[in-house]
Amino acid sequence: MCLLRMRQAAFTMIEMAHRRGCTVLVAGSDATDHPELYLLHGAHFVLIGEGELTLAQLLDRRTGRTDTPLSEIPGLAFIDPQMGGTLVRTPRRPDIRDPDALPFPAWDLADVDRYREIWYRRHGYFSMNMVTTRGCPYHCNWCAQPIWGQRYSPTD
Repeated sequence: MCLLRMRQAAFTMIEMAHRRGCTVLVAGSDATDHPELYLLHGAHFVLIGEGELTLAQLLDRRTGRTDTPLSEIPGLAFIDPQMGGTLVRTPRRPDIRDPDALPFPAWDLADVDRYREIWYRRHGYFSMNMVTTRGCPYHCNWCAQPIWGQRYSPTD
């Protein structure tokens, strides 16, 4: 039931962004498993699997920095109106094996003090999640498994 509520919340956010004229990109485990659901609810693009490099290529394409066809960007799903509304799902991009190749998060863009204050006011304590690995060794099919499989990366 939790998955259905989370999915419905995502669909609601997609619809809200659509009403405001935003281009909607979706990423994550459920979107990787079911891109067609998110596209049918109005997302313009779904990033399949690890999304960092796919996002960079898609943004380069959308801003005119490159003319790479969308159908040649690995790890992307979208509905192509030029193909009669066909769902296009490009081949999955290989996983990033060297996490040091990724830049550090832009913590300067997050107002952690405000987040801490709101969280503390609403819950009576402060908590913030931190993911320190890519992957998971467990058998469930929700958070990491659709993206990384049943393994940690890059140590496999």
